[in-house]
Amino acid sequence: MKKKNVFLFIMLILMLFSTINVYAASCTDTFSPKFMDMLRNNVFKPIKIVAPILLLVFTSLDFAKAVFSDNKDGINKAMSRFLKRAVATLVIFFAPNIIELILSFINTRNMNACLNGF
Repeated sequence: MKKKNVFLFIMLILMLFSTINVYAASCTDTFSPKFMDMLRNNVFKPIKIVAPILLLVFTSLDFAKAVFSDNKDGINKAMSRFLKRAVATLVIFFAPNIIELILSFINTRNMNACLNGF
């Protein structure tokens, strides 16, 4: 199942960026400022808001189940799940920054090619 999800994610990324020509012949940014603003506001910002909220909700539910069941092993499992979710949330939270950095490098490389005459 994981391989299928990874494959679908890669295909989605390829479909989103397949129309963008990295080696554009014109001396403009590969990714327009309008596109970058749309990406920041409609994709990255909701991810940065929803990921921590989901971490808090799922962690609260896990600990509530463990406390109300009076199971000492359940609290340890809840703590283990919390740590895994916290790491995943950090990765998800900082992924948009890394993606934006990579996209800015692509824009810079395109502008450098224009300045150097391709």
